[in-house]
Amino acid sequence: YMHRVSLANQRYGTPRTMGVSTDMGRVLLLYGEADRIETAQSLLGSDRRYVLWIDQDRVRGFRTGLFLFLTSVRGHATGAYEGHGEYRQVYSNLPGEYSEGIPGDLPQTMESYIEGFK
Repeated sequence: YMHRVSLANQRYGTPRTMGVSTDMGRVLLLYGEADRIETAQSLLGSDRRYVLWIDQDRVRGFRTGLFLFLTSVRGHATGAYEGHGEYRQVYSNLPGEYSEGIPGDLPQTMESYIEGFK
């Protein structure tokens, strides 16, 4: 567990936020490192990026757990990212996990992949 705490803080922390307090850090603590990671640009432009974490056989009753994260550049001049640079969770297929539903600006290939696990 402490190894996961260290990884989360190192990978996802910012000067104002401990990594374990971020969505990616929380998921890393609960489920471990993703088995596979896919990335995609939003259909609305290159300032929004998605990262999909795919976990295999981690949660009873679910062969595949999905966690979709989003980050977006708020101001091009400052390069400031939403949430101090962290990705926020916008979708998961696991019960009890936060989910806004599948975003409408997700590329078709990633959307189709996610839809296959509903």
